[in-house]
Formats: sequence, structure tokens, C-alpha cells
Amino acid sequence: MFARLFRQGTALKAPARRAVSTGGDGGKTIRGARIFGRVASLLAVSSLGAYTYQNEHIQRTSYLATKLAPVVLSYYYIKLKTSAFGLSREEEREMMKDFHNDWYALPLEIILHLRGFYVKAGQVVSSNPNILPEQYIKSLRVLQKDVPPLPSSEIRKIIEKEMGIDDVDEVFESFSEKPIGAASIGQVHTGTLKDTGKEVVVKVQYPEVERFFSVDFRTTLFILGFINENMVEIVKGIQDNFMKEFDYNREADNLKLMEDHIEAKAGMFDNVVFPKVKRELCTRKVLVMEKIEGETITEMGERLLEDVVRVGGFKNKTEFRDRVKKSLRNPDKQQEFIESYGKLSGALEKAVGFSRVLLSLRNSIYGLCGGAYNSTIILPYFFGKAEPKMFFVPPNGPSLMRLLWDVHGYQIFNIGAFNSDPHSGNILIDSSNGAVGLIDYGQVAFLEEEWRANFARYIIAIDDENKAEVHRLWGALGNKFLWKVTGEINPVDETFACALCHFGGPPGIMKGIKMLNFNSIKDIGSSLNDKIKIIDCRPEYGMLQRCCFCLLGVAQQVGVFGQGTVPCKMLRPAAERYLTSIGEMVKG
Repeated sequence: MFARLFRQGTALKAPARRAVSTGGDGGKTIRGARIFGRVASLLAVSSLGAYTYQNEHIQRTSYLATKLAPVVLSYYYIKLKTSAFGLSREEEREMMKDFHNDWYALPLEIILHLRGFYVKAGQVVSSNPNILPEQYIKSLRVLQKDVPPLPSSEIRKIIEKEMGIDDVDEVFESFSEKPIGAASIGQVHTGTLKDTGKEVVVKVQYPEVERFFSVDFRTTLFILGFINENMVEIVKGIQDNFMKEFDYNREADNLKLMEDHIEAKAGMFDNVVFPKVKRELCTRKVLVMEKIEGETITEMGERLLEDVVRVGGFKNKTEFRDRVKKSLRNPDKQQEFIESYGKLSGALEKAVGFSRVLLSLRNSIYGLCGGAYNSTIILPYFFGKAEPKMFFVPPNGPSLMRLLWDVHGYQIFNIGAFNSDPHSGNILIDSSNGAVGLIDYGQVAFLEEEWRANFARYIIAIDDENKAEVHRLWGALGNKFLWKVTGEINPVDETFACALCHFGGPPGIMKGIKMLNFNSIKDIGSSLNDKIKIIDCRPEYGMLQRCCFCLLGVAQQVGVFGQGTVPCKMLRPAAERYLTSIGEMVKG
């Protein structure tokens, strides 16, 4: 395999050697392909290397090309060998298994070397088990939880340069050496302000990430073109919004905008809080804001998972995750899971609600018994102090999701600006008072009034299953696709099917893929390009999909599996309120 040719300088593996040495023209063809591949790769590397010193952008692209060239050649070698020798699907599958075992660690190596946009791309890929084989997903999983941070000394220099100060200690009484999080474009530290004593969160952007974004983005689009041509136009459309994320002044403005609007809705969103920005300390690359108390939904999920592992008899969380992911990685299992939503959703939500009551009762009883035991003084002296193990009580999922859909619906329709990335790590719950904190507003999209009014009508039409109205509004929202099967532009039934897949939640996805004549979810990944060519798609439309899919993920983590996972149903009340507010009669 080319992995060994380029890494170790050894010959191909035994199975490959046997196939190549079988004589005849086929053997010569494969040997010729091997020689050509090696020479071509070396020439490509040499040519790119000649320009490396001239331009850092070329250096990054050449690094990527150098790393990926042997992978591509190895892949095409397998395809050529399979075709030349008429190998069976099983034999090809075995060779591909070896191929993946050879190369699975390379993407993470590339991402950690180049960082920036590639980290974000890796996070997206690793969160979807259908995009890449299991080996790659396991390797990239580290990007979901943590990215190797920059040293604190470098972060301090960035802050000092941005704020125009000689030492971070001039502004901060304390500043954490270790970040509480590191992501694609920056990392986050905690600190205490010297003048007020307030505890703050400090978000610091990496020094080179913005400079390299454009070339990295173009390179990613080039690679994506080979994988899924429909995705190229969609991803290209959100480039401007990604660029805005590099200006932390914008994020500060976004947070203030949200805070002002949400606070003005007295009685509706009283439990929703946003971090208060310290505007005088913010710059393009440094964002300082007051710390919000609470635990993220992600962290809560981890605590709940610990209890599941303990009660379920699993060795550890990894064993439980692997078993679930192995099951759901099977497209048939995924389809079975989606089909069961309607039947099980109500029972699942009731079960989660009932478990909250039982866990709260159990913790109260254990706490009272432990307190009574410890208060005897004598018993703890002889037998040790009682420390009852408390189980984590999850939040009220249905109530939380109703609030989250309402507040994001209000952002979309009334404010005309919404966070397109409300994943579980960006939502905090303060168990002491029930406050819901919303953070990370770098990915905010803005909507014109006419467009969001049409989107409100569109959401209602999808929920009403009004095909003609969905078709009309699909075009009004700026979407256009070619249905390759018949050559039609935006055919009615297929347009409605796409709308269901986008905003109909799991039940809508199931119905939509059947209307598009796909047999399963797996067929979408392999055959979508054969049926649909996207001509136009507004970036805002894609970002609304992303927002909704993030909220679906949150819903599942807090035990909501029914209507709370159907965007058109959950956004409908906000859409109706907005249309009524602009004087439009809405049919109930």
C-alpha cells in the first residue's frame, strides 16, 4: 500500500504483491501504475516544494497536497487493481479495510498541524458517523471535546498587544494559566478583573487563523467538490458568516443586541440570560465578558451518562458510547430508530419525567437518612461518616426545549438575527435558580424583514403539509434545484420532500426520503447527487437548518424525542406571533 511506500519505503503488502505478480498484461499494468504513482507523487511534491519558501499560503496547501497525494494514489491503486483483476466486492472490501487502517490517523495529524478552519471541518465530520469509516471517527473524536491549546505565555502576549498594555496583570487580578476550552479559532480562559473583582471569561483568538482562512476555505471547497458537489455551493454561501466570526467586536455587539431584545420581553424570557460584555476591554481578537454560572448541556449529559453506565453495568462511558454508535452507524438501525420516534416519543418523555421525580425523591431520602445518621455523632465516629451517592437529576427536557425553541424563534422572526450554532456546549443551566444561559454568538445570521416573513409562512405551510404553498415559498426564499430524474426545476412534490427533510424533524425526514424514492438514509449519501443539483440556495437558509439541527441534538440530550424534535411544529407558535404582529391574519 502507498502508506508503506511513503512512510517506510517497503514493498506492498503480501496480498497486493501476489495480485501484482500474477503475470500477463494485467500484472504489467499494475506494476506500471505503481511506478507511475510513485514518480508522479515525488514530482508533485518536488514542484510544490520549490514554491514553498515564497508564500505561506502555498506552504499550507503544499503541506496538505503532500500529505494527501499518497492517500489518493493508494485509493486509486485499489480501484485499478480491482478492475484489472476482476476482484470480488469482498476482496475489495478487505483491501479498503487495510487502506483505512493505514491512513485513519493522518487527518487528525493534518488538522492539528494546520489548525484553524480544518479544526472546524474536523469537528463537523467527526460528529456524523456516516461520513467517514469508524477508524477516522474515533481518531477525530478528540476535536469534539478538546483541541490542544496554545501556551498561556503566547495567549498573554496576544492580550497585551490587543489591549495595548505591558502586562496582563494590569487588568486582571487573576488569570487562569489553563484554558477552560480550546476550539477552531481561539481558546477561552477565566480571570478576575482588578477594578471590580468580577469573575470574567476571556476569549482569545489565535494569531494566524484569520490570515490563512481564505486559502484553507478554498482548499476545502476543492476537496469537497470530489465528495459532494451539492455541498460546495452551500458551504461557499456561508463563507462571509465565517469571516465575521474573526471580529470579536461583532460578537460583543451580537450579545448586546440579544440581551437588549430578550430583556425587553418581560414575562416571556425571564429565565434566559446572556453574558454581559465588558465593551471597554474588547478588541478584534479579545472578548471579555462576565462569567455566567451554570453547567452546559454537554456536561450535564456526561453526568447523566455516568449514572447510565453505573446502572447499566457497563465498564465505562467509552464502552457504552461505542455500543450505541456501532448500532446507529448501521443505516438500517438509524432508519429503525427514526421510524420508532412516533410510537415511542411520548413514552420516552414520560419515562424521563418520571425518572426525574424518582431520582429527586431518592436523593432526598438518601440525604435525609445520611443526615440523620451523621447527626448521631457516635455512629460516624465508630463506622465512618455517611456519604450517600447522589444521582444526577436531568433538567425538565420538554419545558427546556419549549423555551429554547421559543427564544430562537423570537430571534429568527422578531429580531431578525439568530445564533446558527446553539449546540449543547453553548447552553448552560444554573440548577440553583433554573436560569438558562446562551453563549457564543460569533455565528449570527441576519435576516431581512420580507425574507423572514416568508420563512414564517414557509414553516407554517410545512406543518400544514400545504405542498403548493411550500413550493411557492421555496422559490420566494431564493432556493432553486434541478431534479435530474425529469429535468424539472423545483418540481412540487420533490420540493415539498426537501422541505420536510430540512424542517420536519425525524418524522419529516422519513417521509421526505420516501417521497424522493430513496430506500433508506444510506441511499441519500450515495445517490443524492444523481438526482438533485442545487442551483441556488440562500446562505441564511442553510444556517437556519444548522440552527435547528443543533437544537435537535440538545433535545435528545435532555430526553425529548417527540414533537420537541420537529422544527416546523416547535417554530410555528413564534412564526404565528410574528406574522400577527405585522398585521397578517393567520389561520389556526
